[in-house]
Amino acid sequence: MVRPDHPTIARVLARTHSASSLQMLLRNPLGFVWKYAFGLKTPLAEEEPFRLDPLTFGTLIHEILDAALRSLEVNSGLADSSPNAIAAAVAQAAGQVGIAWQSATAIPPPLLWRATLTQAAALATAALSYPLTGIDGQQSWSEVHFNTPGVDPTRPAPWDQARRVEISGTGLVIGGKIDRLDLSADHHVARVIDYKTGAVPKNIADQVLAGGRELQRCLYALAVQSLVGDATEVEAALLYPRGEDAYHPLPNPMATLEDLKGALRLAAASLRAGRALPGPDTGGAFDELAFALLAREGARLDRKMVQAHALLGEAASIWEAP
Repeated sequence: MVRPDHPTIARVLARTHSASSLQMLLRNPLGFVWKYAFGLKTPLAEEEPFRLDPLTFGTLIHEILDAALRSLEVNSGLADSSPNAIAAAVAQAAGQVGIAWQSATAIPPPLLWRATLTQAAALATAALSYPLTGIDGQQSWSEVHFNTPGVDPTRPAPWDQARRVEISGTGLVIGGKIDRLDLSADHHVARVIDYKTGAVPKNIADQVLAGGRELQRCLYALAVQSLVGDATEVEAALLYPRGEDAYHPLPNPMATLEDLKGALRLAAASLRAGRALPGPDTGGAFDELAFALLAREGARLDRKMVQAHALLGEAASIWEAP
């Protein structure tokens, strides 16, 4: 607990947020303060890895997807490209990205690195080849930033990538980048795709906000409507190239956005009132600051969680949302 209206809390809430930081605000207020107010982080290992961890492997695939899609758009465009053209663009992109990584970061030994690139290229090809409903006059962009000053001005984008995007009614500003944006020629139809390189969750079809864990589809739909126009019909989806049941659009994005706005207002008000408390993601497998907790696991943390839940009150209701 900290004193209400602490200036450090006010400052961190006024920053430009990402889907990840807002997820932490909703599900781990303590970690949110540690990471974004205090700047705590886990040191990165520099030694040569035996294999890439899932997050780094996902970054590799996203870079290949970015290079391949931009190459396709320069030519016939993704929507009109044949499977062979997509595979060729991905192969070329994988080669370029692989060379760049060899000189810039720690990678596995050569034989394993070649196998890693082959696997990444296969997933990238599956992602770009996935059959989707056609959009009239479709143009596609990758790694499209919003509210991100300093982006390369020569990078193609359908809007000013430094333009501010605010979640109305919350006082919260967001920024980030969209994995892929498909836009019709008249800008009346947009499709936002967030690529997920892990396995398809078993209950993905039933997930909307998933207790505050799944925010990207909703926030990216908001960003597109804010930047392209309120008349734009936006479909926001997750695409898992590893699975057959791969494409999952968000049902009723605007209604979901209203639910999310309410949850964010409650979470921000709770934090301003001084409740920098643990949440369901505190100390979990993906909590990068779990090592700093005094009560890591077991009965001691469980007792604290019960008290934290009670103190958070309505701000904890998002944890039960589908």
